[in-house]
Amino acid sequence: MKTILCAYPSSSKAISVLLSLLCFCSYAVAEVIGSSYVLTKFDHNHIDSQWNGEDGDVTFSATLIYPDNGGTPVLFQFTDAKTGVDITNPSSPDSSNATSTVFGFEGTGFGPGVSSVGRFSRGEQFSFQCDHRIYIEDIKFREYTEDEAIHVAWTDNGEAQSAVFTLDEVHSRAEYVYELPTPLIADANTPIIISNVSAASAHYDGLLRVESLLVNLVLDADPYFEHPSDDGFVQMFGVNLAGAEFTTSAMPGTFGTHYFYPSAADFDYYQSKGLNLIRLPFRWERLQPTPNSPLNSAELDRLQQTVALADARGMKVILDMHNYARYYGELIGSANVPNSAYEDVWARIADSFEGNSAIYGYGIMNEPHNTNGQWPAAAQAAVDGIRSEDANTWIIVAGDGWSGSANWAVINENLNITDSSDLAIYEAHCYLDWDRNGVYAEDYDEDPLVSSNVGIYQLHSFVQWLKDNNARGFVGEYGVPYDDDRWHIALEKMLRHMGTQGISGTYWAGGAYWTASEPLSCQPRDNYTTDRPHMQVLEQDFAFYEQNNSVDIIIDDGDLGFSTSSGWYLSSLPGYDGDYLHDNNSGGSKWAKWQPESLTPGNTEIYLYWIGNPNRADNASLRVYHPAGANNDNGELYDTFVIDMQVGGDWSYIGEFTMDENSYVRLLNDGANGYVIADAALFRQTGSTASVEVVVDNNNNENLDGSYTTKLGTWFASTSIEEYHGVDYDHEWNSSQLRTFSFIPNIPTAGTYDVYLNWASHANRASNAKTIVNHANGSDEFAVDQRTSGGQWNLLGSFDFESGVIASQGVIISNDGADGIVVADAILFVKN
Repeated sequence: MKTILCAYPSSSKAISVLLSLLCFCSYAVAEVIGSSYVLTKFDHNHIDSQWNGEDGDVTFSATLIYPDNGGTPVLFQFTDAKTGVDITNPSSPDSSNATSTVFGFEGTGFGPGVSSVGRFSRGEQFSFQCDHRIYIEDIKFREYTEDEAIHVAWTDNGEAQSAVFTLDEVHSRAEYVYELPTPLIADANTPIIISNVSAASAHYDGLLRVESLLVNLVLDADPYFEHPSDDGFVQMFGVNLAGAEFTTSAMPGTFGTHYFYPSAADFDYYQSKGLNLIRLPFRWERLQPTPNSPLNSAELDRLQQTVALADARGMKVILDMHNYARYYGELIGSANVPNSAYEDVWARIADSFEGNSAIYGYGIMNEPHNTNGQWPAAAQAAVDGIRSEDANTWIIVAGDGWSGSANWAVINENLNITDSSDLAIYEAHCYLDWDRNGVYAEDYDEDPLVSSNVGIYQLHSFVQWLKDNNARGFVGEYGVPYDDDRWHIALEKMLRHMGTQGISGTYWAGGAYWTASEPLSCQPRDNYTTDRPHMQVLEQDFAFYEQNNSVDIIIDDGDLGFSTSSGWYLSSLPGYDGDYLHDNNSGGSKWAKWQPESLTPGNTEIYLYWIGNPNRADNASLRVYHPAGANNDNGELYDTFVIDMQVGGDWSYIGEFTMDENSYVRLLNDGANGYVIADAALFRQTGSTASVEVVVDNNNNENLDGSYTTKLGTWFASTSIEEYHGVDYDHEWNSSQLRTFSFIPNIPTAGTYDVYLNWASHANRASNAKTIVNHANGSDEFAVDQRTSGGQWNLLGSFDFESGVIASQGVIISNDGADGIVVADAILFVKN
């Protein structure tokens, strides 16, 4: 049984999908889905290929570096190409009499059977596998005609899986992204076998070509994404504020008529949304109407005043010369606009803004295009001009070809800027419609290349180029229509991908002068009171700006901090660092304990190491002792886990806990049905300070920290509405007699706490349940609507509390004046 939950915790910012895999034992092993990688360009002759594939190969492979956990090498291998597979039964292709063959490649994909072209026809088959557990969401094909079918067989958690997928959707172009109805999760080092089981009536013998696969890692703990910042780089997301580049037909034009700069209200709004990086377009012709001359003082003043608005709000600005590699329509590098003129203007701009803390970077040009190969030299001139005046600010270098991300590596192969300060960032643009121009002429249903992962595909060439060149990246423009949530999903997935890759970005576009009908505009309506629909995506925080500050403490058997009862035996068979202990499957009440000598209070991930074997216990008992444990052992609180030691061979993730200097882990063999192994434990302190939380439940058996409840009158315990915390909830029965239920917390440290309530909602509940918070500064009363919003923590407010158990502090729920049944379930106190 498998449950897939979408989750994006703001603390670790590392999880895109949580998997709860319920194993043979009662212990749940948590897994997380890491970053995405597009497997494509399999022919090694392709300009940005990572693969060693060559026509006639019987196998080909690549080791790709995923960004998870500071960089994870992952080996993929394609093998076992066959032809003549019996597909009489498409759901069970038989390759027992098939003929081994070779792979063939084309620029847009591969297939088995022919050594010189990439063809994948009915009755053909190939396998691939990875040395890590992986998650596959979709496969991209070429040459489909709507009636092909493929059979996929794989192994997940040791169990054989298979499915037939019919490619039955018509598009007008030659690419087809097939999104699997349910993502495929495959074990490490096990084959994924793909067979073409198209019917005999399929066009061109069911001909396909495999162009790419989108593959994520499956990890046993939250990954971190470390984008080294020794150079001062900070990953940020934000928005373009358009207006100063408007009306190219009027140059220079009149300020306030032909063009506009953003207002303080614009900056206030986007700051409130967390979009603190502003890409600010301007025109060269307006800032410097005559080449090689001083900057226009009025225009420079407008630009500086706009930057000051950002600075006053702690925001950052990219100065974006929005000129498309032209000046008054003439190409930079031409006789009329020599590179020296371009160098001059940027030297003057840098001189005017050098040392301005609000400048994130100098965006030397928006969307160069059709430059006949002259752009790299022109870009170098701009960089040289800036560095003559400013050695400390990032320079953002856009790519040729409209900065398009999809073909970045091909068009910008020679864009290698020399920067004396080594502070260059390369800029791409990424629109998600099929022709990548941001017009969105077709809606989502008609777009021939659309999928929820289209942004990840279109960014791949740019991302791979950055990896190959050890360069930093920025996506200066991306945008989707506001009126279809499916575009918003694709946008969100792309932004999360950018976050894991260490790429900053700005949405196109905001600005007060867009009309309400502009489909990509994120500018609010109704005097900044109504958000555009896609703001629900944009206001999320996608940046991974925190370094991994975790500290690992490993305690092996025999190390200081490891202790046992009597009756354990040393084995010289392989274990962590050479050996391990076992209980000889002899029963009794044996224990092994791992307790760090210096554990800093805070969040700590716990891992255990053992080598699996069928003779091991699949029900070994593990206790993690920590201050918030749910069980009580003579005053020590702990959580308990059942461990299956028949499988293992690496660090197994137990969970993350709020630990203090007295916390430890204990392994027990009580009731074990096989050998219990005591080897090594890993305490990973994540560097974050644990939040202080106190939960007071209606059931006093759940309150193990000294917190308690009292009640006046008759209350009834119930589990009828499954929205309760703990084991049940209490309710009165719409009584005319006064009923109160008091929750008294044990506050660990004095301070300000957010107070939350949970209840089991129903239409018969009170809409005005009287709730009183007694705190250090007095009391506050609330009327709580318990008819809705049950099964979740609902915030009442923030209040000051003294430390300890104080009868006059806490929360009282009453039926006084209630217009329905009143529920008393649980209260959560979270220290600010």
